[in-house]
Amino acid sequence: MQDAVKTCNNLITINTRSDRSVFDLSSFRAKRQVTSLPVMDIVYADDVCLMADSLESLQAYIDSLHQSCRKFGLVISTSKTQVLKQAPRGSIGDPSNISLEGNALVEVTDFKYLGSRLRNDNTLASEVPARIASVAAAFGKLKTRVWNSHDIKLQTKILVYQAIVLPTLLYAAETWCCYRANIKQLDIFHLKCLRSILRIKWQDRVPNTEVLRRVGLPGIEALIIKHQLRWSGHVVRMSECRLPKAVFYSELSCGKRKQGGQYLRYKDVLKRNLATCNIPTDGWEGLARLRPEWRSTVHISVEAFEEKRLSDLDAKRQVRRTRPKPSYTYTYNSSGQLYCTPCGRIFKAKSGFASHIRAYHYDQLNI
Repeated sequence: MQDAVKTCNNLITINTRSDRSVFDLSSFRAKRQVTSLPVMDIVYADDVCLMADSLESLQAYIDSLHQSCRKFGLVISTSKTQVLKQAPRGSIGDPSNISLEGNALVEVTDFKYLGSRLRNDNTLASEVPARIASVAAAFGKLKTRVWNSHDIKLQTKILVYQAIVLPTLLYAAETWCCYRANIKQLDIFHLKCLRSILRIKWQDRVPNTEVLRRVGLPGIEALIIKHQLRWSGHVVRMSECRLPKAVFYSELSCGKRKQGGQYLRYKDVLKRNLATCNIPTDGWEGLARLRPEWRSTVHISVEAFEEKRLSDLDAKRQVRRTRPKPSYTYTYNSSGQLYCTPCGRIFKAKSGFASHIRAYHYDQLNI
């Protein structure tokens, strides 16, 4: 790898500085104490991920690596090598046309690397469904012998669930940038599994808060927050020469983010998690350097967050149950079609009409 890098230019570089807060972006504009570090590859065993800031640089990097491998009698597998291009948001970009020994490499929108699905838009649109599919298979294989067994206690079943299902479902969750839709998708599957273990059907009308209290487990959001805060503490305590810490305390040396809504960065997610757990963003790194204190703080803060979340859900459910049921005035046109008087929208079913009135014309309900 070092031999291949010698002949390559225009690689991805980052500016890193770990003597300031990770949220202090102005520190990277200093002329001193900022280190420029090239990030050109990620290597694990025989898996290599090459990175470049342009298609030309990537082609030159692959050619150089191919020549270096031939010196040691190694061959790069063309069938196992794929190209993932991350174009600017809102643009498709030109085809990659990256080749190896005259053979065009396949361009994909996502690929699996070290057990995780990486996408060209840096979202979890492929990772979350893949995690759920993998866990569903493992959960189904244990249904007869574990979940439906009358000889195994509930406490033992929950321990098996924590040892097998949750680690697979939340694999690499420490580095996720989760949106509300991703958390909801994972939480639905999490509660579905717990209801299956408890043999609770939807006809029983048992709320999700009661399901979590029966098994003594938190929701998916609390688990992800705990994983990410714990991992952030590990990164803070790493030595200065470690690549994860250099990337954690860095920003790209070139390029900038456009104004307006942007994709979440890990720093944004971390700041949101700290605020959710009532941990100050200006002093958390000093606390994270003390491993026992940080572990205790994360555990207590996440427990308090989950307890408050469940209490808020219970309060909302109580409000819904005590709210008087509205009565609807159904109006029909000359053709006998049900329609909304304020906006004139036509409906085929009364249920759709009722949902529309509750959503857009709630002030006209007869309560």
